[in-house]
Amino acid sequence: YTVEVTDTNGCSDTGSMTLTVQTCELSINKSANPVGGSTVVPGSTIAYTITYGNLQSIDLNNVEIIDAIPTGTTYTTGSASGTGTTITYSHDGGSTYNSSETAPVTHIRWIRATLPASTSGQTVSFQGKVDCDTCDTQIANSATIKSDEVGVTTSNTVSHNTSSCISADAGPDKSICSGCSVTIGGSPTASGGAGGYIYNWTPTTGLNDSTIANPTASPMATTTYTVEVTDTNGCSDTGSM
Repeated sequence: YTVEVTDTNGCSDTGSMTLTVQTCELSINKSANPVGGSTVVPGSTIAYTITYGNLQSIDLNNVEIIDAIPTGTTYTTGSASGTGTTITYSHDGGSTYNSSETAPVTHIRWIRATLPASTSGQTVSFQGKVDCDTCDTQIANSATIKSDEVGVTTSNTVSHNTSSCISADAGPDKSICSGCSVTIGGSPTASGGAGGYIYNWTPTTGLNDSTIANPTASPMATTTYTVEVTDTNGCSDTGSM
């Protein structure tokens, strides 16, 4: 740009300056533990990390990162972090944000007032627990970043497959003679989920052990037995016979 200045006597002078236009760019990459592409078990936890940076030679202002809590997971309270950022949470699908982590959290927003030029390797993170009823499907998620100077950039998508839900099988209905005994439960009584099953049969009347997969039943009258099976992740299912 050149400016010419002229005074009332008609004398003038000129001056010039060059304004260099740079293509401002923010980098963003999302990763997870367990790694994307792996299979996760209902009730387990996925730790997400977003790595970001300023690729240009000028500072960027009000850098904003937003990540939706992946469908099929629940945000782990207290797990969001990000050095140098202010963290807020949305409970209405990303329309509004505040400092409350009260469930349900639908989105997390990190804001960094200034991201210095040529800064890389910055991270924010959070954790989500796979819902117990998220089974035999895929969890997919990506994040976005923008600043006052740069429009929205979307990260890569991180996906996980989920394994089968825990399932309880109390076995088929059976008939016995009064005073007789029979083994009840499925083959197996529990499957899917994370394993390490805990069994709880009710009522306990007439059972030799209400905490095993296949107890012996000796009821004095017709009885409907129900088994609740819980795995090591706290997910459970019930079945009756």
